[in-house]
Amino acid sequence: MIVEANEVLSQCVILIILIRRASYSIIVLIRKQAYNFVGYIFSQRFKREKLQNLNRISRYVENDPLNINSACNLTKKEISLIKSTFGRESREYEPWLRFYKTATGIFNPEFIPCWQYAYMELSLNKRRYEGFVQHKCNLRYFIGEENRPTTILYAMDGVLYDRTDKIITPSMAIKKLGDYDEMVFKVASNTGGGKDVKKITMTEKSDVDFIASKINKIDQDFIVQEIIKQDSTLAALNDGGGCNTLRVLTININNKCSVLSMFLKIGAKGSFTDNVCGGGMLCGVDILGNVKEVGYTHDYTRTYTTPAGLPLGGLKISHIDEVVRFVTEAHKSFQQMHLIGWDIAISQDGRPVVIEINLDSAEILAHQIPNGPVLGSRYDEVMEYLSQNTPTKFIKIKLKQ
Repeated sequence: MIVEANEVLSQCVILIILIRRASYSIIVLIRKQAYNFVGYIFSQRFKREKLQNLNRISRYVENDPLNINSACNLTKKEISLIKSTFGRESREYEPWLRFYKTATGIFNPEFIPCWQYAYMELSLNKRRYEGFVQHKCNLRYFIGEENRPTTILYAMDGVLYDRTDKIITPSMAIKKLGDYDEMVFKVASNTGGGKDVKKITMTEKSDVDFIASKINKIDQDFIVQEIIKQDSTLAALNDGGGCNTLRVLTININNKCSVLSMFLKIGAKGSFTDNVCGGGMLCGVDILGNVKEVGYTHDYTRTYTTPAGLPLGGLKISHIDEVVRFVTEAHKSFQQMHLIGWDIAISQDGRPVVIEINLDSAEILAHQIPNGPVLGSRYDEVMEYLSQNTPTKFIKIKLKQ
């Protein structure tokens, strides 16, 4: 009887071991297939990015603001360098490096193509958190009140809140807005290029009707803020029009946060927003705040003056040291985000004010055409970091042996 019991027990143990091994093999297979599938999805996305952005080059060729039709041909030495640097991927880089050489007069293999920058964003910023972090109503969790526009009220998930995060009714919200002559309404997420940003003047019936309709029927998250009184130097660039801002790109890897690039966005004369596609312009800014003498319109037509007619050469941004100090310190609060494009206004008293942050589609052409290769002295470091932190790494399943 004892012998039979031992045999049964042994068979049960063997069966358990086989089941565990089979389960482990199945999990390994699932992981491998999932990893391959996600890798395929990413590869297809980057393939589309390459095609779309090559089409973007074609658009510039058609409009020809950068004289692409008389493009600088790459020399044999430059083509050889591209092949030795990028190997099989060289054909994906060559048209972009030719494009950048034509646009800037500089050949440098460290220029980042748009499709590669999309890969960088996927690698450096965790997608699962982006929606929350970029949401304008959530900036209060990361940025102090003194470095944000003053909030009047906001709406999230169909609920209205005042600036102290207390729930309020629509009638209370409308009464609160009556204390202000003007304000700015912003949709809280999935916006760009000044889209869904509106100046509200309480003496204008159409504006009052607009904001009342948004409050009484909340169909999207939004925030209402006081209008920023900007630095006088920046205000003069478009004759006292809308708020002009700096787009500052920062990277935080290997325990070091630094500014990669900056450019200034200047709104069209009389425009409330600073968006380039709405008739404004952009120009490069160096780390000392000096504005580059050449600026660009939305299609990268060159310009040498601001919308107010001021020459770009010789302009200098005030309080740039404070801006650099602020963004490099504030970036450390976004632990899961290693690459951030900041839209920064400068107040009358010199404070950097965060309008929004950008974690994807952060205008790589607008950085590199006026300023050169965006990664600068950190190019090799970032490329090494990316090789160890691919987008698919974040979905790998950890298994216990």
